[in-house]
Amino acid sequence: MAGQKQWQRQKGRLSGATFVQTYHFVYQSEQWGAMDALAQKLLSEIYSQYNGKNNGDFSAVESVLAERCHSWRSRSVLSSKLKYLEDNGWIVKTRQGSRHDGCNLYAVTWWPIDASEKHLHPAEKKASHLWKKNAHGRPLYGRRKSVVRGARPLDVRTTDSEQASNQGVSNA
Repeated sequence: MAGQKQWQRQKGRLSGATFVQTYHFVYQSEQWGAMDALAQKLLSEIYSQYNGKNNGDFSAVESVLAERCHSWRSRSVLSSKLKYLEDNGWIVKTRQGSRHDGCNLYAVTWWPIDASEKHLHPAEKKASHLWKKNAHGRPLYGRRKSVVRGARPLDVRTTDSEQASNQGVSNA
């Protein structure tokens, strides 16, 4: 029995409290600070469905959300906050819901989208971070700064005759 329990703990299969991981740079960003409280709350509600391999399978159904919080009993509030999160790149719709297919499905953009039979969105190896970008695909605030990596280039050496001609030009 002890060997089985140890194996489950090491493999992460031991039942217990679950959690979701969010990077600090998400919470410390200007975009997060500019978001209103209800949009942050909805994003947290959606993201709380994450289990490590289901990004793209998150639902935001009014009946399910209304059980936890009275804020989502209003269909207009829920739809306006979902639109805000989509327009600002915090979530992407991975499946358009219909009578036959079920509800809309969403994914957060700071994690790569996982492959699933529930949606047709392609799996990603790298997160899109759409919330950091504007409509033109560039960062919202400032330009990206290039980082010099590795050895720096050597100064160009000049011969004595070139130095003399350069000094003669500068003296004239």
